[in-house]
Amino acid sequence: MDIVYCSCLGEIHPAGVRDLEESEYATEVPRQEKERARTLGGENILERNLKLREDALREVWRILPLGGMLVWQGGKVHDVGVACELGFTILQREEVFYNDGLSSTHNLVFIKEQARNK
Repeated sequence: MDIVYCSCLGEIHPAGVRDLEESEYATEVPRQEKERARTLGGENILERNLKLREDALREVWRILPLGGMLVWQGGKVHDVGVACELGFTILQREEVFYNDGLSSTHNLVFIKEQARNK
């Protein structure tokens, strides 16, 4: 069985980098993320991340044979819609809420069951 795994695809928002730096995981924040957060700010991160994830989903659809699975960790609601439009079927979905209780991320398992591509 063919499986593709994607986890937390996209840039970290500068506010998220600051939160990480102030947490117990401060030593694990990559230097590149710290520098990027300080120089770029948060402009257009949402749009860039949406496009990056859409492009990744399209590429996975292209390369994955029928019956292949996609494990998508740290996805957003928009990602689910794009994957389903491409023709993926959801096998498992887990919604994980952040500490604020308002924002969430999705851990999903998809299967490519049909040979269509919208």
